[in-house]
Amino acid sequence: IFGIEKFLENEYDLILSDLQMEAMNGVRFISYVRKIDPKIKTIILTGEPTAETEMESITLSVDKYLRKDMRLDVLLKYIEVVLELPFKKHEKITILESPVDKLVVNIEKLQVIKNGEMIKLTNKEFRLLQELLENKGYPLSREHFIEKIWEPQHEVVDLRVVDSHMKSLRKKLRVISITAVRGYGYKWNE
Repeated sequence: IFGIEKFLENEYDLILSDLQMEAMNGVRFISYVRKIDPKIKTIILTGEPTAETEMESITLSVDKYLRKDMRLDVLLKYIEVVLELPFKKHEKITILESPVDKLVVNIEKLQVIKNGEMIKLTNKEFRLLQELLENKGYPLSREHFIEKIWEPQHEVVDLRVVDSHMKSLRKKLRVISITAVRGYGYKWNE
C-alpha cells in the first residue's frame, strides 16, 4: 500500500518489485499500478519462482519475471533492456478472482463460478461484480456504478436501484467481501 501511495505521488518509468511483500504480492501490486499507468515498465524478482506466479505475471504482461539470485550487472542489463522496450498495449485481464469467497469471474465468457458451481447473474449484477473486483479495497460511490453500468443520459436512475441490485448480488453469491460504505456506496473488502 505504501508503494501505491509513492507511485501516486511521483512519476516512474519502471517498477522493480519483489514477488513476496508484506501487504500484497508483487503481481497484485503491479496490477494496481497498471490501472494507474498502463505504460509503466515492470520487472518482478523472486527467490522462489513457481509456474503459478509466472503464469500470473504473463497474464498481467509483466515485462520480465526474474530470479533474485542473478548478478547485479545482469539485472542492470535487464533493466536497461526493459526501459528500451516499445510501449505495448497490455491486454485487459479476463479472469478476476476472490480467494476469500472462492469466486472466479471470467469477463470474456460472462461466467461466475463459486466453489466450482456456475452462478447465474443478470447483466447489471455481473457488471456490479466486475467493478467491485477490479477495484478491490477501494470504495465506489453509487454514482460511479450508475455512470459505469446504467445509461443516465438516456434514463433517470435512482441511487437506490444500486442498493437493490447489490442486495440481489449478495444473496446470489453468498459472499462476505461486499461491504456497504455508509452514505457513499460499496467496496470489495478483501
